[in-house]
Amino acid sequence: MGDRIVHLRNGHADRPAHTMGVGVTWCGKKLLGKPETSHGTVDTFLCYGSEVRVTFDPTQGSCARCAEAFNSAYEAAFPDGLKPVATFRLDDPTDVERARALFSPEALARTFGPGGGGMAEFRERLEGAA
Repeated sequence: MGDRIVHLRNGHADRPAHTMGVGVTWCGKKLLGKPETSHGTVDTFLCYGSEVRVTFDPTQGSCARCAEAFNSAYEAAFPDGLKPVATFRLDDPTDVERARALFSPEALARTFGPGGGGMAEFRERLEGAA
């Protein structure tokens, strides 16, 4: 992508899955319609005659304003930083089985898929596994 700015896009959940590009970047530029080009996780839009590259992937880089907005939102969501939801000992077969019961693809699909209890069920199961 060269040295061009990549803006982090938010509002992904607010747009219909079949509509490309509807949303707002962290810099507040409204993006409508389909992107001009797409390369991997980066979409390029024309915005008032300028190319704006946007992504949902913060590892792609961003302008200083986007990075500041992203970091502020992250710190608001996680004021104490990241914390593990659970820890398990890999040398303890019982712990490994508990981890599998919580985090296997099948367990996650049951909990977060159709008819599952979502985060409330996950927390309940996590507390029961302790």
